[in-house]
Amino acid sequence: MRRVPFLFLSTVFGLIAQVIVPPVPGSPTTLQVVSGSGQNAVVNTEYAQPMTVRVLDANDIAVPGVTVTFTFPTPSAFSIPASVAAPGLFTASDSQAMAFNEDRTLNSDASAAPRGGVLTLYGTGIGDGSLAPIAVNIGGEAAALLSVAPVADMPGVTMLKVRVPRFSGTGSKPVELLAGTETAGATIVVQ
Repeated sequence: MRRVPFLFLSTVFGLIAQVIVPPVPGSPTTLQVVSGSGQNAVVNTEYAQPMTVRVLDANDIAVPGVTVTFTFPTPSAFSIPASVAAPGLFTASDSQAMAFNEDRTLNSDASAAPRGGVLTLYGTGIGDGSLAPIAVNIGGEAAALLSVAPVADMPGVTMLKVRVPRFSGTGSKPVELLAGTETAGATIVVQ
């Protein structure tokens, strides 16, 4: 049964006084979201809006003076898959890697990399190799990794200099970038 305000009429000094006595709330049973739900925030930062709720009894009457504490699940309550690397190679077209030959020409059918030459590749999600070991294979052969460096003014972009294996075949060859247990692939042209 829903409690409703009680109307009390009384005669005071010859006047009729109307007093409305609000119902007394019962025990808290429900939390009603007022604001702040559905927000995302970076770890150790505040939400943009406060999380606000209204405490109601079984008859949907607000219950004042109730302390509500928000807690978050412990790490064991849920898991988010994460990896120390999520590599990707930049491509010039389709699967052709955006790779530059030693003479600074864009690697292509018209300008292939010589076996034993140095090739510059660009990628992202690689890191610096401190958390996930980095390796590059060309045509199924291990390529010597000469350097790994962040690109200035391009956050998250990494430049890799590799030596094309001397015994790799010629023509279009797959390039495999390994960062930890993750891989990315593209192709280059070798002469």
